[in-house]
Amino acid sequence: MQVERGFQAIETAYDGISFLDDNGDFIYVNEAYADIMGYDPGELVGEHFSTLYPEADISIAYDEIIPTAKQSGQWRGKTVFVTKGGEQITVDHLLSFTTEETMICTISETDGAEAIRKELSMKEGAMDKAPIGITMSDPSQDENSIIYANDKFVELTGYHRDEVIGRNCRFLQGEETQEEPVTEMRHAIEAEEPVSVELRNYRKNGEMFWNRVTLAPLYDDEDELEHFVGFQEDVTAYHD
Repeated sequence: MQVERGFQAIETAYDGISFLDDNGDFIYVNEAYADIMGYDPGELVGEHFSTLYPEADISIAYDEIIPTAKQSGQWRGKTVFVTKGGEQITVDHLLSFTTEETMICTISETDGAEAIRKELSMKEGAMDKAPIGITMSDPSQDENSIIYANDKFVELTGYHRDEVIGRNCRFLQGEETQEEPVTEMRHAIEAEEPVSVELRNYRKNGEMFWNRVTLAPLYDDEDELEHFVGFQEDVTAYHD
């Protein structure tokens, strides 16, 4: 199934996904990321990324990883992190930036990865229950159509999952949707780059809401684009 392929892309290429603000504090951590580091997701949200680094290696993040990601669009390599239990682990690490200075950090553990992948194969349900809308799309299909939508996305938009799968996310746009953020997303998708925008979207019942949408590309083991993962959050309260 395409949904299973989508989850396999996360489980093999980039097991963990997290977002950090411009101060370096975690604002979103998925189950896989937290599990690799030995935390519950809520324990990391609000914490600074330096929590995960050996003290002697923090300078590498500031002097090499972050500047490279800002200048070239992304940094990719291996990083030593420290789990909640104090164990040092080596992870395959990708850091990229959105246009709003949000950092997207994706990791997969290099040591004992097979055991982790088997455990993550059971976590589709955890993504379904995530407190933020999550979608996955397949750029090889016409219109880069959605192949997965979690429960929160269904709740956020009012559409049944069957009404979402196979469609491009443009179906949420409407009369008051501004062109600028839509164009920004389109250009980022064409360039296979992460992006974060806020735009007016519409629920099934016609109600307008402000949607903070963040998209990130997912690659297979040969670094070929396989899917886009999208995160949606209702931020209408911040625009009232």
